[in-house]
Amino acid sequence: VRDRSTRWRDARSVCGLLHALPFSTANFGPHDMATRDTLPGSNTTARVRLVAGAGCWILGPVAWFIGQAIAQAAYVAPYSMVTKYVSVLGAARCETQAARNLYVCSPLHDAANIGFVALGVLTIAGLLLLAPVWPRSRGAAWGFGLLLLFGAGKILVGLSPEDVALGRHALGSLGIPVGSVAVLLVGSGIRSGRSYLGAASIGVGAIGLAGFVLMFAAPGLGVGAMERVADYPLPIWMAVLGFVCLWHRTRSSAAGGGADRSA
Repeated sequence: VRDRSTRWRDARSVCGLLHALPFSTANFGPHDMATRDTLPGSNTTARVRLVAGAGCWILGPVAWFIGQAIAQAAYVAPYSMVTKYVSVLGAARCETQAARNLYVCSPLHDAANIGFVALGVLTIAGLLLLAPVWPRSRGAAWGFGLLLLFGAGKILVGLSPEDVALGRHALGSLGIPVGSVAVLLVGSGIRSGRSYLGAASIGVGAIGLAGFVLMFAAPGLGVGAMERVADYPLPIWMAVLGFVCLWHRTRSSAAGGGADRSA
């Protein structure tokens, strides 16, 4: 029968993540929330952080997509996800944008902008909560920092509609390629775990970067479509990891309870 220390150590490897990471207690530094000396005992706070971090990474993308859906449903002019940027859903004024020769009118723009801010805030919160179980590699560390910038970019986009503060909005939009690079780095940092998680993360990042390039290089494909190819994979990746975390945590708890009863 495995003891509680072993079960918790297994559950901590970024919530198991399909055994993607070769974690042991040696992977965790002296400042981690639950080190080798504290694993068997007071790890309730660590477990709460684990679940809360996973929840943030689920709720953020969900809020983001819901905000877009609400704003799109109320959009006055016909809205095409293929030809129109996501950002026009957050435009604060109804007007014809001369630079694009495009009429923009999103009465429920606040819903879209709240979704942007929620995604950014919950991305950052989830990262900080999951930091103690983040992969210990240089690439993953860079990825962690770039994901923080991605979250900050989403907040800036939500607080700066393109028709109100275009410069700040454009700066925040750079979080799209930054986030894709971040996932590439995270994936490269966990490939040694012999799991498809690393390869999948690299694929997510590569798709996002390809979409960003095509948005400018091949506008005939639809700037809205390519922006979504660039922007959507990362939040979906986050939500999937969040669900896997919660699933693995629930399974580990059930297994732990059974082991305790049989001990």
